Amino acid sequence: MTFDKTLHLVLGLYVVTAIVLLPEKAYDKIASVVLLPVFAALSVIDLRRHVIPDWASATVAVIGLGHGHLSGNLDGTTLIFAAGVLVVLWAGSEAYWRLRQREALGLGDVKLLAASSILLGQEAFWFGVMLACVGGIVAGLLSGSTRGSGIPFGPFIAYGVFLTFLIWS
Repeated sequence: MTFDKTLHLVLGLYVVTAIVLLPEKAYDKIASVVLLPVFAALSVIDLRRHVIPDWASATVAVIGLGHGHLSGNLDGTTLIFAAGVLVVLWAGSEAYWRLRQREALGLGDVKLLAASSILLGQEAFWFGVMLACVGGIVAGLLSGSTRGSGIPFGPFIAYGVFLTFLIWS
C-alpha cells in the first residue's frame, strides 16, 4: 500500500470516528480536533518507520494536562499513575529485551501509553489499552505475520485512546 493510500485510510478512519462520536463540551471538541491529526500522523509514521515521534507523545500529554485542568479531573494521582505506567512498562520492556534480545514494546509505545494515561485518567486508560490490544491482536492474526516479525503497536494505541477519549468525554 502506498504512503498516500495509507494516510488517506488512517485519516478517514479518524474523521468518521470523530463525526460519529463527537463530544458535547467545547473543550472536548477542541481536544478531539487537535488529537485527530496527531494520532493519525503518529499512526502513519509508526506504520512506515516503526517509530513513534516524541513530539506526538508530548502533544498527547500536554493536551491531557490541559483537558484535565479544564474538566476538573486532573489531580496528583493521575500524574503519579502516569509515572507508574512509564516506569512499569519501561522496566518490563527492558527486562524482556535482556532475556530475549528482542523488543516487545518499544520506548515510543511506553511514552505514548504514559501520555495517554494523563489524557484518559486511570479508569478510562484501561479501556483504551484493552481496545488497543484487541486491535493489535486482530491485526496480527489477519496480517499472517510470523512469530517474531511483529507489527507496530502505535496505531492501535492511538486509535484505542482516541476512541476511548470520544466515548468517555
